[in-house]
Amino acid sequence: MGLEFLDADGDVLGSTGVTADKLGPGKTNRGGTAPLESEIANGPMASIKSVRVSEVDRT
Repeated sequence: MGLEFLDADGDVLGSTGVTADKLGPGKTNRGGTAPLESEIANGPMASIKSVRVSEVDRT
């Protein structure tokens, strides 16, 4: 899954990817993620106001 980190205007500051292995139909997985400094290229990390899912791959 791809995540994009957004500023208050909705502009993309950076992105990262996460995985959830062996997650079957009807199941959920909770976890946390935090961006690395190297993933935020378009502004300071302090400007992150929200996160959105940009891509989901299912196999």
